[in-house]
Amino acid sequence: MSCSKHQEARKDDAMDTETGQYIDKNSEFKVVSPRKAVKNMPVTTKSPIKMANKFQELSNLDENKRQVPAINFKMDLSYNLTLQEINSMFPETENKLIKGFISIQANSPEIREKIIDLLKKNDKEFVLSEAREDRPLKIVIKWLPLDQDKEELN
Repeated sequence: MSCSKHQEARKDDAMDTETGQYIDKNSEFKVVSPRKAVKNMPVTTKSPIKMANKFQELSNLDENKRQVPAINFKMDLSYNLTLQEINSMFPETENKLIKGFISIQANSPEIREKIIDLLKKNDKEFVLSEAREDRPLKIVIKWLPLDQDKEELN
């Protein structure tokens, strides 16, 4: 009598024609057909989501590799001859046209100094740009309250 699988049918119970099981009329539970019954699904573990870090460049600053700043040469009537002279003396330099200036990118600081001396000797106009490492780092903190005092931030 204590076995849940092999109980005798009681007078109050009726048999369900779809499942072939006895239904207890006094029970609160309803019998669900096998077609509608929930099946146990195997548990699959999901791999963690990989997110891109926007600030990865800030943590990977390589102190040993310093970039040589560019020389911005102002275009004039004889700029083509000046560029030909620079390219014949220093073939590894790269030249790009940026907003009316020709950006001359040298591979080493020594070559950069020689190009600057050549431009000064020929009385050409140019602008020197700063190295990326020497520029100030600008950081914006969003959503600070307007009534925040400077003393509280320190």
